[in-house]
Amino acid sequence: LGVRVVNSRTGLVVGAGAPFLKPLLRQNRLFAGGPLGSGKQWWPWVHIADFVGAMRFALENEIVHGPMNVTSPSPARQRDFAKTLARVLSRPSIAWVPAIAIRLVLGEMANEVLTSKRVLPVVLRKAGYEFRYEDLENALRQALGD
Repeated sequence: LGVRVVNSRTGLVVGAGAPFLKPLLRQNRLFAGGPLGSGKQWWPWVHIADFVGAMRFALENEIVHGPMNVTSPSPARQRDFAKTLARVLSRPSIAWVPAIAIRLVLGEMANEVLTSKRVLPVVLRKAGYEFRYEDLENALRQALGD
């Protein structure tokens, strides 16, 4: 029909009040932060400013079409995400949560935490989008007001 379609696939959005961050913040504030499961799983993420920027970029640039990953070009393994969050909060990252415990608490939703997808924003990069937050620590510091 001649209509341009863009399908965005989004990583974990890092921003003030991000729902996925709430339990991680609580865990860290109780000095119980650390890796979830093996910690080896990839956690693609994107700062809220880049999420909004990428969506606007896609709307304004005809070159963008089809599937578009809206993630930082620097995905992190979960253990590295945990260490970085702990460092931003000035807390240790030593408490490991085994996969079985996560499955007991979250049920089927545990797969969202324990599975791995190394996702990169290839379409956005090729189209010329410039990310403001490529570094996870800077993104978390900004999001948490540090």
